[in-house]
Amino acid sequence: MTRNRRKQRTPIGYDAIAEEYEKVYGNNPHQIEAIEWLCSVLPLGARILDVGSGTGIPTAKMLVDKGYEVMGIDNSTRMIHISRNKVPGAKFVEMNIKKLRLGDLKFDAITAFFSLLHVQEEIFDRVLFNLSNHLKEGGYFLISMVEGNTNAEGRILGQKMWFVSFPKKELERRMTKAGLTILKSKKVKFQPRKENFEPEDQIFLYCKKN
Repeated sequence: MTRNRRKQRTPIGYDAIAEEYEKVYGNNPHQIEAIEWLCSVLPLGARILDVGSGTGIPTAKMLVDKGYEVMGIDNSTRMIHISRNKVPGAKFVEMNIKKLRLGDLKFDAITAFFSLLHVQEEIFDRVLFNLSNHLKEGGYFLISMVEGNTNAEGRILGQKMWFVSFPKKELERRMTKAGLTILKSKKVKFQPRKENFEPEDQIFLYCKKN
């Protein structure tokens, strides 16, 4: 499969499943715990970039409700439309995270909950590095991924997309290579809210820019 076809499938796929995705995977308690931790270490008014912001629930909404300035980016037109309606207090921009167009913007924190799992392994480190460049010194980077060892096409809720996953230690190594210090590392189980779906092994890393 060509790289261009890989690029096209992810936003189109999420356009088709936006509402169902939130019902099945939204309000992950481990994600909510990570957001609450971030709020405990950031001053009010801090600027946060939410990468792969989806419907805006729960990340952008929780952060806006706590008094933070939130910018969400997502490559799905449908997700952006939903998030703007659900979280009017945040700014949402349709953008491919593999081709960031953020100029000289710097953020106090970046969240990337399950959004980088569609970034091919061969460009994963470059995408991480580019994101890290938009993080202020001493800023926080929260990332979550499904644990595994995959770099191939798969399906989510019936939609074909490209997936990448790493063992926990390998993801930690890549985050460190991007200039980030790991403050906390967790491996958890998450049960999607859909019949016959297997539990997922998920990784949550709480990091800080050196």
